[in-house]
Amino acid sequence: MATTEPEKTITLIKEAADTLESKAVVDRQFPDLYKTFTHPSLYAPNQAEAVQPILLKKNITLSTSGLDDIRKFDHKSPCGIAPLINRAYFVIKNRLHLFDYVESRGIMIHEAESDIVGVGFVKPKPGIFVDHVKQLMIIATTREISVIGVVNGPQGLNYVNTFISTVTNGVHMLQIVGTSQGRVFMLGNDDNVWELDYRAQETWFASKCNKKLQTSGSSFGFLFRKSNDPIIQIAVNESGTVLYQLTKNSNINVVYLGTDGYTFNTVCKKTDCIADAKRSVPTSEYFIPDIQIVSIHPTTAAESLYYHLVAITSNGCRIYYNHQKDAQQVKYDAAPNGLINMHVRTPSEFLKASDLVGKPLYRNALTMFVKNAHVNETQSQIITYSPHLANLGNRTSPNSNIQLQENGNAIDIHGKVLDIIESPTNSDEINEFKYPYHATPRHFLVLTTSGITVLVKQRPVDMLHNLITRTGRDTRYRLNDFELFFNHYGYLNASSLCYNLISSTDVPNSNSLYDAKSVGSHVAKGAEILLERFGQVKSLIEDPKTQSFSSLHDGLALFTYRVIEGIWSKKLIKETSTAVGKTYSNNISTEELASIQKILTRLQTLIDKNTTLFPFTPVTPETKSLNNLRELIGYLNQAMSFFTFIFEYDLNSIIKLAKPSAQASLLESDVKTLLTTSEGTSAVVSELTFALIDYTYKRYNNLEHVLDILTSRCGSFCNAHDVLLYNAANQIYLARNVNTNQASAMLKESFDNLNKIAIHIPADKAAEFATQYAELGYPAYGIRLAICCAKARDVTNSTNALLDANCPADDYRHQLFKSKQPFYDIILKLSKNVIKDSSHLKDSRKILMKLVFNSEYNDKAFQFYAYDSFLQDNLDQILIEENPPNLEEYLQNPPLEYKRLKLLASYYKLRCCYENAAQAYVALARFPDNNISSEERIQNLSAADICARSEKAPSKQYEMHKLKEDIKQLIDSAIAI
Repeated sequence: MATTEPEKTITLIKEAADTLESKAVVDRQFPDLYKTFTHPSLYAPNQAEAVQPILLKKNITLSTSGLDDIRKFDHKSPCGIAPLINRAYFVIKNRLHLFDYVESRGIMIHEAESDIVGVGFVKPKPGIFVDHVKQLMIIATTREISVIGVVNGPQGLNYVNTFISTVTNGVHMLQIVGTSQGRVFMLGNDDNVWELDYRAQETWFASKCNKKLQTSGSSFGFLFRKSNDPIIQIAVNESGTVLYQLTKNSNINVVYLGTDGYTFNTVCKKTDCIADAKRSVPTSEYFIPDIQIVSIHPTTAAESLYYHLVAITSNGCRIYYNHQKDAQQVKYDAAPNGLINMHVRTPSEFLKASDLVGKPLYRNALTMFVKNAHVNETQSQIITYSPHLANLGNRTSPNSNIQLQENGNAIDIHGKVLDIIESPTNSDEINEFKYPYHATPRHFLVLTTSGITVLVKQRPVDMLHNLITRTGRDTRYRLNDFELFFNHYGYLNASSLCYNLISSTDVPNSNSLYDAKSVGSHVAKGAEILLERFGQVKSLIEDPKTQSFSSLHDGLALFTYRVIEGIWSKKLIKETSTAVGKTYSNNISTEELASIQKILTRLQTLIDKNTTLFPFTPVTPETKSLNNLRELIGYLNQAMSFFTFIFEYDLNSIIKLAKPSAQASLLESDVKTLLTTSEGTSAVVSELTFALIDYTYKRYNNLEHVLDILTSRCGSFCNAHDVLLYNAANQIYLARNVNTNQASAMLKESFDNLNKIAIHIPADKAAEFATQYAELGYPAYGIRLAICCAKARDVTNSTNALLDANCPADDYRHQLFKSKQPFYDIILKLSKNVIKDSSHLKDSRKILMKLVFNSEYNDKAFQFYAYDSFLQDNLDQILIEENPPNLEEYLQNPPLEYKRLKLLASYYKLRCCYENAAQAYVALARFPDNNISSEERIQNLSAADICARSEKAPSKQYEMHKLKEDIKQLIDSAIAI
């Protein structure tokens, strides 16, 4: 693309970007899980280990002293896992044991003055603690509740004494949860919900910390008796706006917390949860008389917009609830006003109705619990259910009838399970086809009486990696082993996964706990072999033009879209108002850009080095589209480098050097608009590049040095022709403030530089330069620049063929003419301004017309386009007087309009071609138009007669005599009428 004109480049990029969007339909149509629920619930058959969804990854055993301590642990005491600080914990009387399961594997003990009854790790309120305190440890003893800041740094775990605490007044806080806004709620052994309210400083009316009763029952009932239906669990949704309460009798309360930091409004108490669920599945054997709800789990919008809470029963049934009535459920974050049963899923054959489950976990459509935890103290079995992605990820139409199947498996682990949590990652999408291989998959930490067991959720890309690894270097000879995988997940998605593995080759693993198997060269080669074999199968997606491409092509487009999707709809920069004015900063991290660039670089290398897999000849719709995709990948790769360089260089200063209009465009436009539209590239490729060059030039004041720096760091996004553009613009600007001779020299030099890079100058920039030349009194430079730009786009004047009546409508030269047309308009605008300016002498006009219609260019398409424009502006007489090239042919060309024919007659008369002039006037008199009056027709005939009489050539006298007789008859006829 380095030698391609900007308008062609952006057209090609736009076509390729549209291809990405069209193939990404499978991701856009990935269904809301609620719409896939069926009665009865569907489960997939057991699978081989290589493609099992959940696997045991590793066991982290406690030290000998730790094992001795945990044997003393009372299972009614607090225990759990705090993943943000990489610690598991359990309490023995007044001692909190914190087990580092990542680095040292040692145990740190925090000792309190009284027995510890509750522990919680929560997010701090904003603006109270120093920035490096990201987590608070709330410790509730029999006497007080303390708030301790926790920092997990390179030197290990450090405590920050906040001096924030309050007394318990005899209430034991057994469960402590926090919201995303920093509010802290506690469940007391008095069957009430309390809120821990703390602030940075004491005031006259409020202490630094206190607990506030937020009971859902009577305001004074807790003083006299305990509830018959105590609350046994509280849970907060992801946005921190809703608190759910589960009671011992399987009732659920819904409390709206709002976002103001103090709202606590109970909006619903559902007291028939079990009976209501049983009515949904009246024939199910799982709803036995003594079944209870044992846990509740708020859901996320990533999973479904149609339900907000999942309750799990004592034998593994799942009940899905929406906390909004009527049609409000489509607005996921609307305030709750009820609790509606949306669906009930009974378990698979792993569980019988009489089985009991313990330590349940539900998050983002994945369910996990311990089966019959009370049976064996030294061995546990964990049951897992997760969505079966094969059919969910191949939906191409919103009307497709997709049914949810779940994969279930049982995992045996050593020790008694004390707690299960999911380790936080950025992997919240249910559609796991979208994640790059090197992104951390979902991990689950299981705290047992022997240590930590790590479970991993295998994504389809992990399964494909395992299959290729298992075949070793024999992939080409064991293709049958992969046919089931490609059929199962679909050839489009499976091909995308192959690109995923290839682009992840040799990416280092940075996390010691979640490290994945790296993609070795033999795995990448195996993925190439699979593309070679299975990528030839037609994709299930049809092009908008009903063109069906191979899975190799569509898989490449789909994977490329998945790579850039995270930034595609994001704004590039953001603006912040400060005391000293507006400042600009990047809205996308350089780490994310660098990660994308690495993947694009590997894709580009794969395509460039593998001509067998990616042939670009013969030219077919698919090979043409593949070539466009190759160009787009290279373009995006360069864009990531360009953005990273600007972010790391001095983004704020660079943006401030750009034009206000460009600044506004950058703030308003997302990355897709900036990179795939002519309006966007005008801002990012032109104005932002100019600002970067300006900033660099002001720092170094050496054009060659500036060029070396920018071309080495920014590639084709900021190269030699961009620097020359900037230099020319700077010379034109400086020419305003120097004497005439200096200005003339500077403007000539600027034009000479621009002429060298005419192919790279976009029309809007050429128009800007041309206008500036004209303002300085040198319109000829502007006209010549536009001529050079048009000529550079069509050196052989191929567009002249468009004047041929037989040129087909779909001929490529029509598009070529469109690319030249904006430059034609620049020429005509400047030349007409000069012609209409009465201050210019006729000789100046003659020189100008000779420049505009220079016969050496032989651009007949321009000439005819310009003659049309001159006629529209009633400048026809100037054309007749100056007689530019091919004017006679233009005037003779069909369609022969009356105005053009009249001009042709004047043209002949002025040039003493009297016979032709006479014929033209006769044709005007006979012109078939009822709006032409008899008087005008007689005038044309009189002019024809004069011209015929003026023809003196002896050889023409007979013809003229005959013509004069015809004219006389026509005049007599017209007079008679």
